[in-house]
Amino acid sequence: MKQILLMIGLAALVGCSKSDSTDQQKVLAELKHLREENKKLRDELPTIEAAATNLSDKNFGFHSILGPRSSQLQLVLNSLFHMDSSPDLVSAADYRIFRDKYKRFYKRAVPIAVGDNYKNYRVVGTTHEFFEVGYSSGRKYELAMGEMFVQNEKQWNKEAVIGATVAEKLDLNVNDKFNPYHGMNFRPGQNPHKDEYSITGIMKSTETPVDRVIWIPIEGLRQMDGHDEKYAGDVSAILIQMSDNTSARAFGVNSLDMIYNRGTDNMTFVKSIEQTLGGLDSWHRALNEADEIIKRWP
Repeated sequence: MKQILLMIGLAALVGCSKSDSTDQQKVLAELKHLREENKKLRDELPTIEAAATNLSDKNFGFHSILGPRSSQLQLVLNSLFHMDSSPDLVSAADYRIFRDKYKRFYKRAVPIAVGDNYKNYRVVGTTHEFFEVGYSSGRKYELAMGEMFVQNEKQWNKEAVIGATVAEKLDLNVNDKFNPYHGMNFRPGQNPHKDEYSITGIMKSTETPVDRVIWIPIEGLRQMDGHDEKYAGDVSAILIQMSDNTSARAFGVNSLDMIYNRGTDNMTFVKSIEQTLGGLDSWHRALNEADEIIKRWP
């Protein structure tokens, strides 16, 4: 979504030197445009300003995220809030190494894959494990009606479970069918994928971004027609649930931080989703200051 781009643009502005006046003007122009776009989202998702005041003592179910090299905030907003596009991919080889070699450091690791939409609602490929993790303290994902999509060791089906908002806004029901579109944004006149998906279930409202997502087996998104086969095993990010034991969690987080943030140049490990999102409060203040800069800029 546009919010993350707005923050990235602000970061770019802060990093410009005085001699980069042309670059500064370009960044400011983009900031102004994205600020206007951000206003349009008020009836769709909580704004950055609203999120910044509602992050204290939240339990997001997952503690950390492993993804392609980018800022930790971008990874969190893209993977957990489903904003903006994925910065890149985690290769099949890197994903396999993480799952097999470093499993002692985490309790659960859930892959997600993005890259398609249906009428501007994001299609996300994942596994059943995603729905087994509580999205808040004492709260689990539940189906309002229907069943979960088929996915096991032997097969997966072209089926989908949709969020409550998707069902309401697009007037979709169990047994309805749809064809996803390539890309994160729907373009009128665009030809859809040939793959047709059947809706098997509708999730109960969670009042989180999950309500606006269409969930399919990760194998389906990987093998969607028109997608390059060489990326079939790649994932967009890995949502990680660390140990419930505080000491074990600290050891795992620090170990993975050393391995990926300091030992690679192509991957980023988000040590703490909660702490990363805590920075939104300062971003809120920075955005207000950026607004004033935009107004005064000659």
